[in-house]
Amino acid sequence: MRDTAQPEVIVILVTILSTAPAGRGEELAAAWLHAAEQTLARDPGCKSFSVARSHDDQDQVVASEIYESKAALDAHNSSDLSKELMPGLVPLIAGQPQVYVGDLLTADGPSSSR
Repeated sequence: MRDTAQPEVIVILVTILSTAPAGRGEELAAAWLHAAEQTLARDPGCKSFSVARSHDDQDQVVASEIYESKAALDAHNSSDLSKELMPGLVPLIAGQPQVYVGDLLTADGPSSSR
């Protein structure tokens, strides 16, 4: 039984599928890895940040971030850190990235920050 004195804080998952210009997938992956390292080091609301390259298309890169709450994600998105990281990513992304933001679910229901 959940303690009703403590409000449940939903954990937020952000997944971004981006595609580099032809042949630049390694550069894009490196830029995402730099963003992951900086975010994990400097943003206490980010609990996880992973980067993966597609086996089928080496120019496709997925970044997956987990934030402790919607407020933490909002703070990240408006932070100086986000503004610092964008110039290293934007030139390496061809077209519009696909962005998914949702509540992280587990087998026993919504995940919460504990």
